[in-house]
Amino acid sequence: QISILCDTKTVSGQRGNTALIEAAREGNCDVVELLLKKRADPSDLNNRGDTALVLAAEEGHDDIVQLLSEEADPNTSVNNKKLYEAAKRGDSTGVQSALSQGANVNYQNPKERGDTALIEAARKGNCDVVELLLKKRADPSDLNNRGDTALIVAAREGNWDVVELLLKKGADPSKSNFTGHTALIEAAKEGHYDIVHLLLKNGADRNTAKNLDHKNVGMTCTCITSIIKHKN
Repeated sequence: QISILCDTKTVSGQRGNTALIEAAREGNCDVVELLLKKRADPSDLNNRGDTALVLAAEEGHDDIVQLLSEEADPNTSVNNKKLYEAAKRGDSTGVQSALSQGANVNYQNPKERGDTALIEAARKGNCDVVELLLKKRADPSDLNNRGDTALIVAAREGNWDVVELLLKKGADPSKSNFTGHTALIEAAKEGHYDIVHLLLKNGADRNTAKNLDHKNVGMTCTCITSIIKHKN
């Protein structure tokens, strides 16, 4: 007999698989059933935007697919999509409504790079929505399929207010995406000088670009250096 002693939300590896997702992927039906009894959430997503059901279907584990299908709540999927779309258009009321109806605040949209509502709101510069999502415990450290955080996306797009808010709420400026780019590098590449300065003031490492193999790295380093000199 297996006893569950750990948090069912615990994730492992770069894929961000929960115990339920991993068990479903490996075809361990007894473990899946036990985790569901322990209230593991079948709507949880990994970093690629996959649920346990999706991976079980991909691997051909029909018994697990049937088990998870019986547990799935169709309303959750609908409300997750409503949450994402509301965040995208900057609709705070729509975000609040979707959350009140059971949407997962950290839902990752598999059709949109695995972006969460927070990442999409940060991309669009919807600062009010970003603030609301953070109050509702959206995780600023969540990654999309490219390894981008909300901070990296906001810095790339030049959304100063969102960058400032995320930093105040504890977003890590040293986080890099899967190509090794931090928020500082993305802001410098796009010429967002005020954001570069803001990130440097909040602990971003000015040397992060030095070891990257990228045609624009030299320009990026020069840009950061010139901004430092200008602001000083």
